[in-house]
Amino acid sequence: MNTQALFLDSITEGPSLPSQARTRSGVVFDPRQDRWKFRDGVKNVNLVFDGWGLENSELKDGFKRALAWQIRSMSPSHAVNMHVKTKHLFKFLMDNFSGLPTEISEEHLISYAADPMVLKNGYLSGLSGFLKKWYELGYPGVSKGAVDYLKSVRLRGNEKGAAV
Repeated sequence: MNTQALFLDSITEGPSLPSQARTRSGVVFDPRQDRWKFRDGVKNVNLVFDGWGLENSELKDGFKRALAWQIRSMSPSHAVNMHVKTKHLFKFLMDNFSGLPTEISEEHLISYAADPMVLKNGYLSGLSGFLKKWYELGYPGVSKGAVDYLKSVRLRGNEKGAAV
């Protein structure tokens, strides 16, 4: 069995995150911690999971598992981008749905997609692939309805070519 398969087995099986995970380039970190801080090549990675409403939840566990898969399979920059965009989604959910849900639903994504700032910046478009992969991996936190919604709509990306 290859090392990616071993990594994925250790993430999917069992009630908790493993004590070690690896980046695509082999850097080891502890995904159970609420701060993932490491240097991968030329990229300093510093992902913080506490202090934004995720304390001891299945949503947090699923998010960390999905993000650990991203770090193992994609560039660290992409994982950092998904962390930032997901944090924005979670803040929106807390502000508009009286706290974080245990699972991201179609209703949540429809409301998020209708927000003018989200539309202008293409936030949901950027998150779509990550949320679909999160569900596909079988981690808790994203509903089938949410994924069906993402597959059924055409999401605009951020505006291209405009002066900043």
